[in-house]
Amino acid sequence: MPSNNQMVELKSLVMTSKDNNEIVERLKSFLERTNKEKRVNWQMLACYLDGKIFEFIQANKDNEVVNKFAMELVEELAEQFNLTRQI
Repeated sequence: MPSNNQMVELKSLVMTSKDNNEIVERLKSFLERTNKEKRVNWQMLACYLDGKIFEFIQANKDNEVVNKFAMELVEELAEQFNLTRQI
């Protein structure tokens, strides 16, 4: 059985995929069968929301308001999580 983190990553990949090929459809079916739990999966929700926010920012990066928001978000993330450009 995959770990919880692997399941979250798999769910995020499958649920945000725009590709409807057979593999993705089979993975969706598998996840629906194994996801009988009635609790909210907050980690999965946050992962999905993160992806959607960044998709929106990428799609609208030429909009001045969105660009300003993106820059502020980057600064806040860097400050909150000690992120730098150097790895």
